[in-house]
Amino acid sequence: MSILIDKEFESLIPPLSAEEFQQLEENCLRDGIRDALIVWEQDGNDILIDGHNRFRIVGKHPTIQFNIKRMQFADRDEARLWIIRNQLGRRNIHDLDRAALLEEEEKIVASKANARMNAGIKADPKEKFPKGKQTRDIMGAKMGVSGKQYEKLKTINKKASPEVKQQIRDGKKSVNGAFNEIKEQERKQIDMSAKAHLEKAEERHKDFAESKTVSIADVAQDRKDSAEIARSKYNEIYNAIKRILFIGASNFDYSIISQKTMGETEIRRLHGEIEIAILTLTRIKNEIGG
Repeated sequence: MSILIDKEFESLIPPLSAEEFQQLEENCLRDGIRDALIVWEQDGNDILIDGHNRFRIVGKHPTIQFNIKRMQFADRDEARLWIIRNQLGRRNIHDLDRAALLEEEEKIVASKANARMNAGIKADPKEKFPKGKQTRDIMGAKMGVSGKQYEKLKTINKKASPEVKQQIRDGKKSVNGAFNEIKEQERKQIDMSAKAHLEKAEERHKDFAESKTVSIADVAQDRKDSAEIARSKYNEIYNAIKRILFIGASNFDYSIISQKTMGETEIRRLHGEIEIAILTLTRIKNEIGG
């Protein structure tokens, strides 16, 4: 009977760094494989449930002896839950991987609860996850972090590259740093998309204004484009005025109350902020001919 690797099950096992794998390999060569490999017998084969790294080492060093322990599961979801909870019970797991496992557990439990509800079976209270912020806080509490930090970890797991994730595990990059990089990149993408959309709208508006024959569809599209352009100009005007009127909102040193204690540097920065706002308003005034 052969041992098979199931890619879905293997993906639930947090990866080891090269240094960690090397240390494990040295330990196995010196002391042997002391913990049995956990397998699930299916269709005449043993599917590996736990011990993937040790099994890789056996593949490199076939003379190493090992034992296996067979376990029974009702279905794949039960097997996945066992893997997740077994990994969560380990002390050396990084918060990034712990968050990924908890999120996967949440999905499986919610799916099983919904299936039972649809079948008319009363769900186990332990398999209910409240929606919204409460779920975030509950999952964060399981990790010993805030709900907000748990959301950051989820975002990184979903959007960061494998290289960035490994940098976080190795302590070369902070969770907050990686999260802020993702958000900044998203902001830039949104800005670029909005700019491209506005430029296209302005181009259609210009074509419409220069056209001698128009259709009802053209009129409707021009009205929509004009609204987009006006909304963009409105936002620019609003932000420029807000920069002048509420300049002290984000930095106390800029407020009128503290003007007597402001140094020369702060005064220059304040003057620069107001100048930028005025130049923005002047540019918009010239563009719209107001």
